[in-house]
Amino acid sequence: MRTVVNKITLALIGFAGLTFGQGLTISARPGLVNYFEGSAFVNGNAIKLGAKDPNYLNANDTLQMTKGKAEILLMPGTFLRVGDYSQTRMLAPSLTNSRVELLQGEAILEVIGLIHGSQIEIVDQGALILIEKDGLYRMTAGAVPTAAVIEGSAQVTLQGRTTKLGKGRQTLLAGALQSKKLDLTQQDDLYAWSSVRSQYEAAANYDAASRLAQAGQYGALGWYFNDVLDCWAWLPFGSFFSPFGWGFYSPVTVGGATIVKCTVLRGGGWSKGPHKPIDGTGNNHLHWVGLGTARMVAINPKHPPATRVITGSPLANQLARAHGMVTGFSGGSHSKSQASAGKGGGHNGVARASGHASGGASHASGGGGMHAGGGGGGGGAHSGGGGGHR
Repeated sequence: MRTVVNKITLALIGFAGLTFGQGLTISARPGLVNYFEGSAFVNGNAIKLGAKDPNYLNANDTLQMTKGKAEILLMPGTFLRVGDYSQTRMLAPSLTNSRVELLQGEAILEVIGLIHGSQIEIVDQGALILIEKDGLYRMTAGAVPTAAVIEGSAQVTLQGRTTKLGKGRQTLLAGALQSKKLDLTQQDDLYAWSSVRSQYEAAANYDAASRLAQAGQYGALGWYFNDVLDCWAWLPFGSFFSPFGWGFYSPVTVGGATIVKCTVLRGGGWSKGPHKPIDGTGNNHLHWVGLGTARMVAINPKHPPATRVITGSPLANQLARAHGMVTGFSGGSHSKSQASAGKGGGHNGVARASGHASGGASHASGGGGMHAGGGGGGGGAHSGGGGGHR
């Protein structure tokens, strides 16, 4: 067994009982709290991060956040991210029919590689939100509960009434469930944090898939713990792209991935700082601060992500990707990219491994894209588009 895979722990879904050599053990299941920032509580008890003592949400367990955010793994390829002061109850942590209730706050659900016949359901203020395809979904609970489809398709049912939501649509979870156009310019901390986490998960995937392929372990699927990046990585059957433009590959398909070397942030948040934007105003603009390291990440070559820009709204993300450029080489060579800001420009931040990444604001027609650094010699790039698979 080559030591290249000794730091990857197998979380094999659907292949229980199989072994792939020393250092690979069956571990993960749906409902795992993969990462959080701030203070998190399960059934009122404070939890800590750590692979040796993972935090699972079993049926009827409740995750409550104070000031902070968390990422929960559902079925493979499905990431539920919850925001500040949120409260979430796990109803059914299932591989084929995951069901979660949002009791308070905001949640964003990223779905990649949804298996035909499986279901993801979100309960919100008595409404049932059925996720119908890969995409990005936002739900809020409280005085004004809403369900929105940023990418994808969902069916919403409340008190015998049902409405379908397509891309860029939302509804108030009350009354007639009227479908309305989603405001894509709305700034959202959880959206920005989700885009950062999506990139981090893609980096963990590429690292795990590459090392397993080098060791000849081509049959591995599901959730793997990658302690190089200290998180669980999803290995799909085939290859898929996230709504943010990041690539997810299996050990079989990773050799054909288009990759870039760019700064990858584990999380973080907005902060003010003395970063003077290109427009010369000299005002303090919000920038993103978080721990960063330079990593290889797979991207969607037709619709690359915004690798050097943190965007706070769907419109800002679209504009940052549409105004970028990237050149790539598949099969183990990283692409060197030149970042291109959205309308209004912005200057590049600096990031170091185990350091803080920050950058000046890049206002994208009101969308508020933010630079977050491009250390490590690669740089990122961005151009149009959405998710998908091949």
